[in-house]
Amino acid sequence: MSNNVPKPIRSYVRSFVARKRAYALLKALGEALAVGIGWTMLACVLDRWLQLSASIRLGLLFIGAVAVAVVLAPALARVLRRRIDWIGVADDIERANPQFAERLRTVISQLMEREQYRGSPQMLNYLLEEVSQQAQQHRPRFAWNRLALSWAMVICFFVLAAGLWRIAPSDSRRLLARFMRPTAGVAAVTTTQLRVDPGNERTMRGKPVVVHAHVKNLLTPGVDILTSNDGGSWTRIAMLPVSDSDYIFTLPAIERSLHYYVQGGDATSSSYTISVVRPPAVAEYRVRYEFPAYTQRSPLTVSNTDGVIEGVVGTKVSLAVVCTEPLRAAELKLENQKIALAATSDPHVVQTELTLSKSARGELNLISSEGLAAEIPARLTINAQGDREPLARLLRPMDDLRLHSRDLLPLQYLAMDDYGIAELAVQVQINARPVVLLPIKRVGDARRQEGQFVLDLAKLNVQVGDVVSIGIVAQDGSGKKVSNERPRHILISPRSIDLNTHLRIAELKQATQLAGALRQELENAAEGFAKQVQAANISEAEFVAGRLRISRNLTGAVEAGLLLHQSLLRVVAKSASVEQTIALAECTDRARVETFEAERLVALDAGGAASAALAAPLRRLVDGARHMEGCVRIISEGEQSGAVLADRANLKAAPATQPADKATADRLRETRRRAEQDIAFAVEELGLALKAPDLDAALQRRWMRPKN
Repeated sequence: MSNNVPKPIRSYVRSFVARKRAYALLKALGEALAVGIGWTMLACVLDRWLQLSASIRLGLLFIGAVAVAVVLAPALARVLRRRIDWIGVADDIERANPQFAERLRTVISQLMEREQYRGSPQMLNYLLEEVSQQAQQHRPRFAWNRLALSWAMVICFFVLAAGLWRIAPSDSRRLLARFMRPTAGVAAVTTTQLRVDPGNERTMRGKPVVVHAHVKNLLTPGVDILTSNDGGSWTRIAMLPVSDSDYIFTLPAIERSLHYYVQGGDATSSSYTISVVRPPAVAEYRVRYEFPAYTQRSPLTVSNTDGVIEGVVGTKVSLAVVCTEPLRAAELKLENQKIALAATSDPHVVQTELTLSKSARGELNLISSEGLAAEIPARLTINAQGDREPLARLLRPMDDLRLHSRDLLPLQYLAMDDYGIAELAVQVQINARPVVLLPIKRVGDARRQEGQFVLDLAKLNVQVGDVVSIGIVAQDGSGKKVSNERPRHILISPRSIDLNTHLRIAELKQATQLAGALRQELENAAEGFAKQVQAANISEAEFVAGRLRISRNLTGAVEAGLLLHQSLLRVVAKSASVEQTIALAECTDRARVETFEAERLVALDAGGAASAALAAPLRRLVDGARHMEGCVRIISEGEQSGAVLADRANLKAAPATQPADKATADRLRETRRRAEQDIAFAVEELGLALKAPDLDAALQRRWMRPKN
């Protein structure tokens, strides 16, 4: 609708509105300045008098800001408003400029109405022409004297503030700063003036700090320093005066950050902080191990404080060093190599990666974010453990054997490795032929493999006179391969002296010794009883001592009998014939009976039975033990004699083939020499002469005795 208003009238109205809004803004600005300056002066006066706290000063600042905003906001809102109330503005113009005589309001109100509601067009056009001419001839007028009061107050407050500033510039500056920045910790304006050195300070750990206080206008004698470690609880200490205006206090060796402020007269200084700067030190080592694949170990993460890193050679190590202070740089020195440690998201932690190759000791050079350097010599210890060789043992057979070409040879083996056996095999070499590896299936824990492997000699196509060398070969995951220390040599012979025969002979020898021990203990006990029965005048002490010896003999007989019984059972399990089994069974039963009777005599002796009552059954036991010892000895000598006869026959047999090379010939010669030594030793044990012309006949008779 404003477009219907002629341009002269529209320009006049817009100019009036702009001037009126500018007038209102100037007035509001003066009032806001007066309120702001006056409120600031009032707050500073209250602060100088009462030393207001930060919270009260913040509240006063907020109230003053709200008051200034309340005064200034309406005028700013009118200046920023674009819409014009034409009829209202016409009324304001009529009041300010009466020369329009209500014609301006009439014209504008008519133009604002719809055409059907307007008055006479001729009359309206006449009025429009008159008002337009009058608007071009006159400019809007205002009563500017209404601005004088607010700006006069501004000038008065400004002059007063300038005078106070000139009188006490430093105090005025501090009061204004405390009001405008209530949370900045600006010290209050007091009569007593304090200057504190060094204020906020950074110092090395363990060093003292001297605080100086320069005082002016001290109302009451004495200046105090208040200290706190946590900012909550404070300790008051009097400072030492060095002159009328200077005081000092020495803070002793400081171990951690300290807060302090100084009080004197009505003055309190700002709160200062002495920050303790520490050289960096290592608080923790975090180590992640990634082991080589052949160890079959999962990654492992550990932490320690001694800096020890241990792992097998080839292990990848991720090292994180946790320090007590934020770091700017860190370096690890290993022998002649320097490794820069990389920073992480945590400024206290640096890290690096390395692969263990050999043992070493490392030094750490640390530089904190404050620029303090620390050298930690020989703090990092790397123990690179070499992968030990696997262990391979051939438990049985323990000695060389003479076997038939179609025998089955049970091999008992043991192989161990710290991280696991990767491959396990029986190593077989016939004479000087190429070595053949027969793989052994691994079962259970790869770090310890033990069991039995049955070697079928028939599959090797060996002949009489061949020497078969047998060993165990083990290989770990790193490729290290070892074999048992001494291979076993098998001489292929017409007659077999197998492993069971050797075990049977050894067990029979032990059984013969145990039977002799049983017989000897029983004979000693019988002799003791006989002496007690024959002795007429014997003291009680001698009697008790004798019975104790007899008791020990009987107990020893029981132990020997039990061991003899077990040894004979093991021989029965390896028996070579039915006749031998029957003979061994009779000896086993007799050993059990002897043991039972010996146990019964032990019980009677413990019950206090008379010596005469025990002597007769003991004599029967002695006779039985002698008979049993003779039987076991006959079986043992017969078994050993049969083995010697077989060995002598094997040595006399001609080999099917002659050695093709010197190594094979030497191996065959050494194997036959060992067999001859075994024969000589066995013949000596049997009490025969090796070079006797009837040696074979004597051996044959002893071999046949158990069967007869």
